[in-house]
Amino acid sequence: MTELIPIKSATIGGEEINAVNARELHTFLGVGKDFSNWIKDRIKKYGFAEGIDFAKFSPESAKTTSGGRPTVEYLLSIAMAKELCMVERNAKGKEARLYFIDCEKKLKEAKASQIPQSLPEALRLAADLAEQKMQLEAQIREDAPKVGFSDTVQKSFGDMLIREAAKTLGLNPTFLFDWLRARGWINKKNEPYQEYCKQGVIRPRISPYDHPEKGPSVSVTAHITPKGLYRIYSMLRKEGRVARNDQLELSFK
Repeated sequence: MTELIPIKSATIGGEEINAVNARELHTFLGVGKDFSNWIKDRIKKYGFAEGIDFAKFSPESAKTTSGGRPTVEYLLSIAMAKELCMVERNAKGKEARLYFIDCEKKLKEAKASQIPQSLPEALRLAADLAEQKMQLEAQIREDAPKVGFSDTVQKSFGDMLIREAAKTLGLNPTFLFDWLRARGWINKKNEPYQEYCKQGVIRPRISPYDHPEKGPSVSVTAHITPKGLYRIYSMLRKEGRVARNDQLELSFK
């Protein structure tokens, strides 16, 4: 698929999403109206909200040396970009909208491929994770001080559900679910991504069951590991979102 308009990662409303630069979209659509007036008019007319549908920024390279106002750029969510394409009502708008739909489809397929889709795939992933755990434990046994460290951690904190991790950190569970999704730890179904499973910070708990229509199926529940709990705690401490937790600090010291 030819890249018509670059899609990039952006943080809008505290969530990391796929976005496009409004100026690049404006150029592709061939809009006759100048960019600044066009984007402001579209935002006002169709009720788009900053922090939900788009984010504004002024790049360092765009700041003027004469003291004038710096150039303002807009990063748009894909949903907003598609709507802007639709309201243009021209061939370029239709082409760009179909392009965004195709990009979204491919991104969803790529993410879905990381989660077990059948019982055999789930069992294979579970076996791989078990092997990784055995290798990690063998490495720890080779280093006596680390054995003591591991024992302390396991006694204080074991694998836990995301809601339990939120309670441990004094957070609202909904906030922690959203925070983990925004950083790519879990998907919209709250299933863990394989990349973070391999890092040992989150584990999938796989439960087979019989679906009334699909037959043998699996459910995947994300569990935070002790290592993952401390990583989350450290990141949130840097963001100023959680208070110091003496038990965690002592366990991982």
